[in-house]
Amino acid sequence: TRHLPQPFLRSIGGDELNVAVALSLVGIPSRWISVLPTGPMGDVVTDSCRHHEVEFSGPRVDGDLGFFTVLPEEKRVHYQRRNAVFAQHDPTALDWSRLLSAPSPWLHMTGITPLISAAARQSWENAIAHAADAGIPISLDLNHRKQLGSLEELWSIVEPQ
Repeated sequence: TRHLPQPFLRSIGGDELNVAVALSLVGIPSRWISVLPTGPMGDVVTDSCRHHEVEFSGPRVDGDLGFFTVLPEEKRVHYQRRNAVFAQHDPTALDWSRLLSAPSPWLHMTGITPLISAAARQSWENAIAHAADAGIPISLDLNHRKQLGSLEELWSIVEPQ
């Protein structure tokens, strides 16, 4: 039953990181940009990046990692992102001109990010603005998560102007 000890399966992911890993697996150098906590949980993520030959770029700060838990008995996923370092980071800590300076850069974003927090949305908007100004191609996976906000709210953010 759900009240007895159960095995725990840990899997590192997230749409942007999954795309970076997929690119690396087909031989395309990739970089994943985020904010991670210092300490063992952040190390688990950076170790996974290294294992898949994905470069991690971004600050490491004190705090917690965001995560989600699959609740099979309820047939749903529960997200814990509100207190994650990415949700609470300082958007000015991400220098997009430096972070997107790789040869032949391409920026892949999701609709998850701008709904995580005001800081995450500001970083998302900063990244897109820099990429657009620099002529860097941008791809977007809406990847809507209703636990973070409505589809209408997301569309009001990502709708082409």
